Amino acid sequence: MRGPIACAMLAFACGPRPDARDPLDPDVLEDLGQEQGNAVGDTWSGVYRLESERIDCNCPTISDAHGSVAICELETLNQPEDARIEVIQADGQLLWLTPVEEIRLTGSVDANGSFVVTAVQTEAAAAVTLQSLSRAEGQLERPPAPRFHADYWQRVSGELGDETIDCRSHFDVVGTRIDGGDSSSSS
Repeated sequence: MRGPIACAMLAFACGPRPDARDPLDPDVLEDLGQEQGNAVGDTWSGVYRLESERIDCNCPTISDAHGSVAICELETLNQPEDARIEVIQADGQLLWLTPVEEIRLTGSVDANGSFVVTAVQTEAAAAVTLQSLSRAEGQLERPPAPRFHADYWQRVSGELGDETIDCRSHFDVVGTRIDGGDSSSSS
């Protein structure tokens, strides 16, 4: 009798937790995007030049009558040679604006520079319904040479023609501020 009870207790204790949700789940990203950190001021606001390296990608190459698209080659944050984003800090809120894909990531920043920003976007057209889920988590460094280092994850899911997609990519991203921000502000 002790064996079945012990096994049941062990399975319950070691089983999946209800709060162990997918870090790229749309609801998780929406919640994180609305959080407020404890930073004060606009120390990290400005334009940052990006460098990124793809760590992992399990996305397919999609082909149709118009050609093929290698989703893993669409490095969202680093498409142009000189990729840039605008970072806007308003106390504990952080906003990333990317000009290339018009992606807007929002989230929190703490006084120590740690941050999480997220985006949930849906594209719908004739034979295409795709959802792009993005999350960047990292650390901002203080002036006089503000920069950040982050892990950037993206999940693309939906229908593209007759293909069903649900894939993920992971990038290592470094941003160096090249313009803007008042380096004398609080954080």
